Amino acid sequence: DERSDSNGGGYGEIGSVADPETQPDVAEEEASAERHEHARIDIPDVRRHQPMSEFEGNDRLLYSAFPFLFLLGSGLRKPGSVPHRDCRHMLLQFTCNFATCHRFLFCLFDQLQRHAATRAVTTRFKNNPESLEKLQAWVADPAFLKDLARAARNPQSKSARTLVARVTPHIKTTSSNVPYSTAQRKASMQHLYALTQHFGMPSIFLTYAPDFASGVLNLRLSLPSINNVELPASDDGILEALRQQLDIHQNIRLSQACLNERLASNPVAMGEFFRLLTNSIFTILVGLKPDGLARYTPELPSRKVGLFGVPLASFGVVEEQARGTPHCHAIVWGGLPPSLLQSVAGAPRLLNIIAGLLDRMVTAELEPETIAQHLLSQFNGNRLGRVATFIAHCPINEPREFTEDVQRAASFANLHSHTTTCHKGTQGKISCRLGRPGPDAEKTHVVQLLPYRD
Repeated sequence: DERSDSNGGGYGEIGSVADPETQPDVAEEEASAERHEHARIDIPDVRRHQPMSEFEGNDRLLYSAFPFLFLLGSGLRKPGSVPHRDCRHMLLQFTCNFATCHRFLFCLFDQLQRHAATRAVTTRFKNNPESLEKLQAWVADPAFLKDLARAARNPQSKSARTLVARVTPHIKTTSSNVPYSTAQRKASMQHLYALTQHFGMPSIFLTYAPDFASGVLNLRLSLPSINNVELPASDDGILEALRQQLDIHQNIRLSQACLNERLASNPVAMGEFFRLLTNSIFTILVGLKPDGLARYTPELPSRKVGLFGVPLASFGVVEEQARGTPHCHAIVWGGLPPSLLQSVAGAPRLLNIIAGLLDRMVTAELEPETIAQHLLSQFNGNRLGRVATFIAHCPINEPREFTEDVQRAASFANLHSHTTTCHKGTQGKISCRLGRPGPDAEKTHVVQLLPYRD
């Protein structure tokens, strides 16, 4: 005969006594249950007629919208806007659950822009209440609303342009503070004009577009972690698999289509990889830290020499390619400014010195063996090994290996291969339309520009 004993310790014989050493503390269980009860947030399962305030209940909003991410209905520290540090904490979780949820990414980005716009508008109208009064009067004016509707139907009309010029001074200042907006992009041109006015024309135009699909770091960032030993915490042989162009490694498909699909499924990995690469390029190669990393501006004598000499300033813009991957265009002030090059162009004794300095910064020459290997690979139809699958060597401790790295990278990325786009247009019918319109040069020298006369 079995039944529940009086101590609630399960089923057993009549008169059995529970062992106190094997039973949990009742008081501890009650305290734990009470803590969980206070931490739990009831998530509504229906839509309410009263909208939720993102500044007072944003945590409940995110818990309700994404219960599959916030399984316990808790975790956010503040009920309002999600801080940048908390966003990085969630998006870089080892499970990649937050990073691969595109709806959650859009929600955070949308809130980032809307909350920034709200704060900017609030600050603007607190400091300039007359502007708010004008906008309120216009909104309450039926004639203004009719003009607004007429301008929306014909935005290119003269009356529409007049209306835009009338309203723009009241909204331009606030919209320029919204992150990643068109107004902020246009407002950044003022900084570019100021740098040019102060330092003159820039010395270097720099462009870099990473190989995201074959990059090992962003591939590892896009995979959920299991432990601190196996992939993606360590290389675990995936670099060699990519170098040998294998189709699969540890149940991870490595074909180009699968790599592109994985890259698109986790855009956070691509963004984090591009951020790390950009910081490294400007900090190590150019010699200037980006604004987000520099706590102070070092004096000119104490600055380190970069690839292009002692840097003065830099300005860059990130754009998106047609396939959705970012690339960066940047200009750098420092080294040999254009005004100096123009001044010494008429001094023959200084030309060789200037040419030697330019050759130390930029070169357009490859070893004959490298060019021969490139041509043979094209002739035989062999795919060249992607540069991102090789580990770069230190130029100081391993100069010979580093030179081989440079030759390999230039052979893969800087030697032109004719494609369909080369033969478009009138020029493409007789030659490559992307060809450089000028003769080859054996060495760096000065060229005198003359006006063209037909």
